[in-house]
Amino acid sequence: MMWRPPEYRPLLRIAGILLKYYLLAWFCFIVLCLFLAGLGAIHHVSFWLVMMAIFLVRLAIFLFCFVAIAAIAEAWHYW
Repeated sequence: MMWRPPEYRPLLRIAGILLKYYLLAWFCFIVLCLFLAGLGAIHHVSFWLVMMAIFLVRLAIFLFCFVAIAAIAEAWHYW
């Protein structure tokens, strides 16, 4: 019989999906800033840095708490 990876609880799977899309959002934001800087619209880059950095930092705090809760719930399940 072949070894199968463990089945994780839905909360941990959702946390992984949210983390994946959060990192994808950061990547797209960096590409947007580089694209605008390459076009010479540096004033747009500074505006987007202020607006999106506040949002993404708050989202990072929420995501950290969500992943911590999911990990604790997963550990509690096997304890």
